[in-house]
Amino acid sequence: MKLNGRSKLLYPSFAKFDIPADILKYDASEYRVTCEMKFERAPGSDFPDHIGMGVEDARGWSKTHSAMALSLTNFSDQWHTVVGAYRPLADTTRLGLLARLNIENKNITGKLIIRNIKVFPYTGGHFPAYQALTSTAAQSDDGKKLYVMLMNKHQTDSIAVNLNINGFTANSGQYWQVTGPSLAAANSPTLTQVSQTTDGESLTKDQLTRFTCKPLSMTMLELHRR
Repeated sequence: MKLNGRSKLLYPSFAKFDIPADILKYDASEYRVTCEMKFERAPGSDFPDHIGMGVEDARGWSKTHSAMALSLTNFSDQWHTVVGAYRPLADTTRLGLLARLNIENKNITGKLIIRNIKVFPYTGGHFPAYQALTSTAAQSDDGKKLYVMLMNKHQTDSIAVNLNINGFTANSGQYWQVTGPSLAAANSPTLTQVSQTTDGESLTKDQLTRFTCKPLSMTMLELHRR
């Protein structure tokens, strides 16, 4: 784009394109934008305040007020890589590219060159789902008892656990259990949310090998062997 004594704001559009259907399907939360640009200033010209490129909802700023700017701040006549991110509106289906000439009360002459423009969908990192079931275990000093703590953090589902413990075959046992309405539940002097539902109940023969944990529960198993 050649400028010859430009002294006013200008945002000319130079490209518009549909967001591909497969990208819309996955609802990209934002678009990463990269390009290389430089401004070749003519001798005697003022320096522009902000000059560069923008990405917008193709319906236009007046209708959506949705856009982002990539500004060139180094006017050394060298290529500079500029990176930005654009977060579209929920109903954005088409993007537009435009030059951004933020010029007021100056006399700008020169050439703005932009190349290698890339616009690509980006979704940030996601935390992996937490394990619904976690456990820990400890053996008594004499080796005759094994304590197994099971925590079922699933909000609604019970989880069955196979107790296949190498080197320890239980012939009896008992268990203790507490539950609450949510993972954030806690007791205070004025409010009881977590309650004990089982206090030392004997394990059945089947429960010695397969125990079912209620949702939102913490269970302590005490397994015995001769």
